Amino acid sequence: MEAKVAPFEKNGEPWKRTILPGGGTIEEIDIPVPPATKSRVYTRLQFRSLFSFAEQIAITTAAKTDIGVEVFLGMMNIAEEIDLDYPDTIAGLDYLVSKELITEEKKGQILAP
Repeated sequence: MEAKVAPFEKNGEPWKRTILPGGGTIEEIDIPVPPATKSRVYTRLQFRSLFSFAEQIAITTAAKTDIGVEVFLGMMNIAEEIDLDYPDTIAGLDYLVSKELITEEKKGQILAP
């Protein structure tokens, strides 16, 4: 026998009653879980994975001759986390767009809520 869950109201609030195998019951308030939101903070690996392999190669190659790209990669490599709302993150992505290493569309995809 499987546990069965039945919703009911108690004092005008939504509750649920779980009937356990063997006859026991558990009553608890039924608190709706809000939908998950997209995180705006990434680990270094998660952030790098937002770029295609070809984009990563282009950015890494450009960092060898462009100090701006080197600074962006350096900051990304030493950061504990990459916050998409942090002004330096946005400025770095803008710089990559200005150097045609990523498109404006790609930047928008990365920063999308």
